[in-house]
Parts: sequence; C-alpha cells; structure tokens
Amino acid sequence: MRPDPNRRLALLAPLSALAPPSLAAAKPLRALILDTEPFSYRNASGELTGLYVALARMLAGEAGFQARVDIAPVARVVQEINRGTSDFTLLLAYDFDARARAVGVALQLEVLVLPRLGVPLARPEDLAGRTVVGFKGTPIQHALPAEVAARRQYVGSARAMVAMLKAGRADAALGVRETLISGLRAAGLRGDAADGFGPPLSLGMLDASVWVRPGLPEADAEALARALRRVQQSGELARLRRQYLGDDRLPLKP
Repeated sequence: MRPDPNRRLALLAPLSALAPPSLAAAKPLRALILDTEPFSYRNASGELTGLYVALARMLAGEAGFQARVDIAPVARVVQEINRGTSDFTLLLAYDFDARARAVGVALQLEVLVLPRLGVPLARPEDLAGRTVVGFKGTPIQHALPAEVAARRQYVGSARAMVAMLKAGRADAALGVRETLISGLRAAGLRGDAADGFGPPLSLGMLDASVWVRPGLPEADAEALARALRRVQQSGELARLRRQYLGDDRLPLKP
C-alpha cells in the first residue's frame, strides 16, 4: 500500500508548530546601500555583491529580520533613510536627518590621495592649485579640507578616477584605499612609479556605520546594534572584510 502523503503531513504538523519562524515569516527590513565597487555593486551576472551587501544581509538575519537589499547613488540612499522609506544603510557620516542615527561603527576606512609621479605630496596643502579627482556624490569628497584650494572634479567610478590620473588630466585621486585599489586593478595597474604614480598620502580614517531611519522602532534598532556587536566579536565581520576587500596596500604587489 502506498503511504498517504496527507497523513504524513498531518503527523508532522505538530512538530512544525514547535519550530522557530522561518526566514520567509520574519519581519522584512529594507537596506539601501551606496552603489560603489568594491563595497556594493552588481557583478557581470547582475547579482548584488560586495562587503556591504553581504554584511547588510548578515546583520538583518542575525537580528531576526528578512533582508531586502538594494543599491543606489548616495543621494538616494540618504533621501530614503531620511524619509523613512528604507530602514537602514551602511555609510560614512553624511547629510542625514538629525533624527536618523548610527547604531554602531561597522568598520574604519583609510582615505588616501594618490598623486601622479612628479607631483610632490607631503601634506594636503600641497594640492593647492592642483586638480584632484574624486568619486562623485560620496562623503569622501569632504575628506580633503575645504580650505585646500584645489580644483576638484568628480567622476562616477574608480576606473574613471584612475583613467584621468593616468592620462594626466588630474594631478591626484582622492578615495578610500579599497576604492582606489579597485580602480587600479580594473586598469591592470599596481599604482607604483613604473605606472606613473607617486607615493599615496593618508588623510586618516573614517567610520562606516550602520545608520537607521527616523522612527525605526527602538527594539529593531537595538536588534541591529546587537547583531553588529555579535558579528564583530565572533570574527565574522573580519572574515567578510578579508573575503571581499582583502588587506592590500599601495603599491599593489605584482
């Protein structure tokens, strides 16, 4: 006699009632992340990838939510957080509403200025009168002090920054270390004197934090904060950072 599938499901029903809620039943939480390589972008297959994408999904899952992650230009990210149409993001301090808040620092990023070979660069003031190219619409553009009278230009990708520098149309490129490395790798360059670049100047570290929208329930914000602390203490965040960003320095090794 063939077993009755309906009877089998009926027997399993009491057990399933004792199981924890499935991910499909979890409360959805929307994360909108800055579209920038190598942190969050779409790969050649159109799939979302990058450190911020993986971390947003990990934090939401760890906090008991169902993550809905998407990427967008920084202006839209900030706008949606301020309006409350997205729940959280991962970003440097930017033009957030005063009611939006950071629930924890996820990682620190080093800001570098990479000059063309022959451009003397020992301090930010050396860029006065020089053309500095940066990534359009990101908080990094404020890392260079406003009183430095440089000619500032902005482009839409790390590749374009490196291309301008290599072509001599800019004297230096400004960005976080990982973004500059991404642009150099895409161009098949190492960023050394042989490629036409001088030694980079560090402008210090900036905090990339988990920001939550105004009005997000306190319990949800605290759940994200606890999740961030857990993935930091467990070493999972460090593992993700190595997986997606590595630990390379400029110039890159052959």
